[in-house]
Amino acid sequence: MKLKQLLPLSLLVLFAACNLSTINTKNVKYKSVIKNGSYKLMIPNFLDSTTRLHKEASLQFANPLKEFYVMVFDENKDNLLQQRLFDSTLQALFPDSTSILPSYFDYMTSTLSKQPNFSLFDTVTTTIKKAKAKTGSVILSLEKAKAFYRVAAVESNNNFYQVYVWTLEKHKDKYRPIMDSIINSLKEF
Repeated sequence: MKLKQLLPLSLLVLFAACNLSTINTKNVKYKSVIKNGSYKLMIPNFLDSTTRLHKEASLQFANPLKEFYVMVFDENKDNLLQQRLFDSTLQALFPDSTSILPSYFDYMTSTLSKQPNFSLFDTVTTTIKKAKAKTGSVILSLEKAKAFYRVAAVESNNNFYQVYVWTLEKHKDKYRPIMDSIINSLKEF
């Protein structure tokens, strides 16, 4: 008797879960998220704020059901350039202080490059809201699946930003427009 009662409930939960995992990218609604009064990002409404992705990220959003994640790190530009003067490790990472953005992008993708089957492609130097930026796509292997990342290093007047947006590789074509819109919405105040 209990099994018959659970079957309709199980089907309802399964149907709801299937609906949660689908996204029509053309109808995605966004919310403006302002971080510490210094920058803002447009985040899809289907994402929730979290603190579980990385303890040093200034912004983190996730939806595990949709397998979609966003993380931003911000770093004071003047502090980094000052530290570089006295730190040989930073001098090696950023050898040219006048064109630091390419080195900063290499630095941020170097962590990802340590993962199995790392592949970086579609790198472009561009402008995002009047800030210099370098973006790219990454595919890498996780424990039992492949992840697809859209990454960006953004150099504004005051800060460097590292933006990571990722999902499973099987969702890359469906989510890429959303991922790019998140990256392209970064604006420093």
